[in-house]
Amino acid sequence: MRPEKYRLRVFLVLLFLSTISLGYLEYSEKKPPERRSSSIKKLPTYRGNLELPSLKPRKKRKKKKARYRIALIIDDVGNSKEMVYRVAKLPVTVTPSVLPFREYSLWATLYLKSMGFDVMLHLPMQPQNPELMEKGMLTAGMGKSEMEKRLKEALRDVPFPVGINNHEGSLFTSSQRAMSLFFSLIKNRGIFFVDSWTSGSSVGLNLAKKMGISALRRDVFLDNLQDDYHIKKQWEILLETARRKGFAVGIAHARWGTMATLPGLLSSLPVGFSLVRVRSLVKELSSTSNKKGQRIREGQ
Repeated sequence: MRPEKYRLRVFLVLLFLSTISLGYLEYSEKKPPERRSSSIKKLPTYRGNLELPSLKPRKKRKKKKARYRIALIIDDVGNSKEMVYRVAKLPVTVTPSVLPFREYSLWATLYLKSMGFDVMLHLPMQPQNPELMEKGMLTAGMGKSEMEKRLKEALRDVPFPVGINNHEGSLFTSSQRAMSLFFSLIKNRGIFFVDSWTSGSSVGLNLAKKMGISALRRDVFLDNLQDDYHIKKQWEILLETARRKGFAVGIAHARWGTMATLPGLLSSLPVGFSLVRVRSLVKELSSTSNKKGQRIREGQ
């Protein structure tokens, strides 16, 4: 066979094969894809069909609720803008308590609310020591109208607080008469009370319960001493208190030493602990009706 005829035949064969290949590719692209069964029960293999177990959707795991709750109040906010900015860098679940009758009281309240914080009123009340008397304090001898006027003045500086806790107040909170008048003034305002417990003879918590007002009592002061070691030791006591009764209420202050130590403690809460708003804890405990809940509300 001549080389020219051989090359021509090879060329024709290749052309034929190319035409068939292109036609097949065009057909396969137009062919609709096969639908796969959503529940494949058998898998074909060279040994036959292999049965597969039926696939069941996985159940979503519920997030475990933290076993121990820490509620933290930051007292004495409102004395300086710089300190308000430092408080605003803390987790939003911390609850600042703003002092009225200070230069930055109203500004601090509005600024912290705009940042998403709950704000409490840190209401000045009469102490046992006369040297600790301050402007605007409620005194144990006040009549109801005078006390109401003073409370309204404080609420103008710290409008719409979620709750109130006492600043000083060792004498005032020990007076059944004074606290009864005070609770009668806040009962219909939807405000809870946290007894800072500046006196062991305070009637605040028990009287609030009798008068139908949601209330808690402080467990631990973190920073009576502005010392890193002391604050950390008090923090451990707060955690241990929460382990014992399920929750604990701590109070710290808007001070430089506290603001240097506190962020590290809050960012390293042990497993099983959560930092909660005071408002949330009050609501949770107020809605508990069993005996265990009653013991918790009483701080036992």
